[in-house]
Amino acid sequence: MAQPPCKRTRLAISSDLETLSGISENMDVTTENRSVEVQGAGAQDLEGNRQCNSDNRKSCLIASEQFKDLLRKSYAFVDKTLFIQKFFGFDPSYDPNEELSAESMLITAPSRFGKSVIMNTLKVFCEPDVDEQGNIVTCLKKNVAGKWVEDKNKTPPKNYKLFKTVIRNKHLQIYSCTCLTKHMDDDLENGTCDSRQFFYQHCGQHPVIFFSLKDISPHNWNGFIKTLKESLCQTYKKHMYLGDQRSRLDEDMKLEFNLFLKGKKRDLDKEGQPITLKLDEEDLRYSLYNLIEYLYIQFNKTVLILIEEFDAPLMKLLHNPEENIKEAYIRKTIRYIGEMLSTVLKGNEKVLGALINACVLLSTTISPYANNVSICPFLENHGFSEYYGFTKDEVADLLKMPVFKGFNGNDILSYYNGYKVLGTNLQIYNTYSVLKYLQDWKDAREREKRETNKSPDMKKHAPRSYFSSHGIQPLNKLFAVEGLRDKFSCIITEGTVTVEKPVDKLTPEHVMILMEVMLQPSEVDDEHANLFLQYMKDRGYFNIIERNRNQHVYVIPNGEATDEILSQFYDTSYFKSKYNISNEMIRKYRTAINDLDRHNNESFQKFADSIASLFSGSFKPKNHDELKGILYAFCVNKFDTLCEGFCQENKRNRFDLLLIRKDGTGIIIEVKFGQRSAQNGLKQIFDNEYYKAFEGKNITKDKIYIGLHTNHQKVTVCGFATSYEQVVDSFANISDDKLIVKSSKL
Repeated sequence: MAQPPCKRTRLAISSDLETLSGISENMDVTTENRSVEVQGAGAQDLEGNRQCNSDNRKSCLIASEQFKDLLRKSYAFVDKTLFIQKFFGFDPSYDPNEELSAESMLITAPSRFGKSVIMNTLKVFCEPDVDEQGNIVTCLKKNVAGKWVEDKNKTPPKNYKLFKTVIRNKHLQIYSCTCLTKHMDDDLENGTCDSRQFFYQHCGQHPVIFFSLKDISPHNWNGFIKTLKESLCQTYKKHMYLGDQRSRLDEDMKLEFNLFLKGKKRDLDKEGQPITLKLDEEDLRYSLYNLIEYLYIQFNKTVLILIEEFDAPLMKLLHNPEENIKEAYIRKTIRYIGEMLSTVLKGNEKVLGALINACVLLSTTISPYANNVSICPFLENHGFSEYYGFTKDEVADLLKMPVFKGFNGNDILSYYNGYKVLGTNLQIYNTYSVLKYLQDWKDAREREKRETNKSPDMKKHAPRSYFSSHGIQPLNKLFAVEGLRDKFSCIITEGTVTVEKPVDKLTPEHVMILMEVMLQPSEVDDEHANLFLQYMKDRGYFNIIERNRNQHVYVIPNGEATDEILSQFYDTSYFKSKYNISNEMIRKYRTAINDLDRHNNESFQKFADSIASLFSGSFKPKNHDELKGILYAFCVNKFDTLCEGFCQENKRNRFDLLLIRKDGTGIIIEVKFGQRSAQNGLKQIFDNEYYKAFEGKNITKDKIYIGLHTNHQKVTVCGFATSYEQVVDSFANISDDKLIVKSSKL
């Protein structure tokens, strides 16, 4: 096919439903029973649609990005199908006689927020089922009023049946009536309500091109072109019918299509004789454009384009940086991808719409080539944020399921929340973290009940961070870079960090800067540090709470992100190297914490000595925050360390360190540095009511309160201890003989 002028079309990708979804010719996915309330296999609603029973679904978290798999196998399926209506611009005032047109948009969200599932849902919904003659399979007809209705004499296509699945006694939202019309019940029953008409007109009615950049290798040009060709050939293979007897393409086009599958093309030699050559860079550049042409001829319908992991090549460059990569190569790669998309997206009337997903805004470096693509950043108020991740209501609905009976929902709501959509009250939860924790909780409950034959103590299974499975690696080494460490010290101690002169339009130069940062130089300047903070915001480490043209204010969004940042920032290797602290010194410090005893005053002396030992070398902590960080670093992962004292904006309620030992003893430590005293620290615990942090915690033995002071001469501790039942709410109520004061020289 001749190469087009440099036009841009709207982006969309298509795949054969049978091949990509894994639905075999004889498999009716709706025969899987998976409703929580509906019992028994093969239950049917009044319309004869199969209902889903959770009894046959064994897992909460499914290792699949396929909508069909999640619907069939996960008892924690959350219905996001209304995204489809939103994408097409449907609203209750929709005129069913007017053809809807989807937008071309790039939506970003961090890893594990369900981007691939949303895209697969849209793909499976739209792509047609093709019969032996190459026609789109449909089971619809128009009634006397000109409305689409189901023809009971026709077999419905596979995806049509899939989206009519009944789960928890309800149809999927995309099939339900969402219009509040005067005659809604009657309209729904006969299928003439506007939202049902939307379903009829779009389900299985649009050819789709699905193209993923996940496997593109970007580190050298030859590798980039080779893997790009392989990925494009995989996209073509999803439409094998274009090259067989079902195809409506002419013979020349069929030949071109089949040659492309083999990585070849047709050409003429010097004498004008036909020859076969390998595909070159220009052929790949226009391959998606050509596939759109083929599909439009085949179906006489505009094509939906889906591009997944659009920023994957750039992300690979960042996380596997090589010093010899030059900015000119980065520019060449970005320009090539941008021009390839431009041939598809710019002014192409054969494209219905486009959805592109990416993790970070580095993907906007293609903006000069695709300026008709709407950019929808994570947590911006663009109307699509509620579909990426779980909303609070969706999490609450999950927790009402019988399988989670006995679960403390407050734990999950308080630990994983905090991703707030700018300018709204909408909060988003990381999909993977919520489901992974629920799965781990359920597995632990079943295991303990099986092993002990008793009801398990679920307090042992507090929420945990799963951030490291999809976070930036190696973050602990990056935190050691001067310039970056100062920024993170600020957000940990002050609760917020300000990014001055944030970058609005990313360029290849910014990609190079981030690559240089990822190579872990000894230090970075403020401008580069701010750019890295913006990148971390895109990766889900921060929330924007204030924004204007000159600055952004970031906050760590929730307990999960806080724990990940603290564990990486207070990495023991950093402090061991900087202060020349040995493993034996660390062991002595941890042992002293474990040995603190309200009946043994000398245990407090041992604690003071252990801290003095940490700083016996020539380097000493330079301020309060560094001292607190060192004490925390050598405790993390060794105790049930609670970190509410970090990363909070309300300083009055921020204690320095809270530990819960395995024996049920709770310890609060308030650190003072320089001019203040250890007694000031102990008094602050009671004046600011830090002791209330013990409430609701698993304290079954003693409560120990310690004020700790150090300067460059000595370490002093001022302690007070009670049994766990005793309540002391004022420093004034502590007699002098109950105070335990010990010191140790540095």
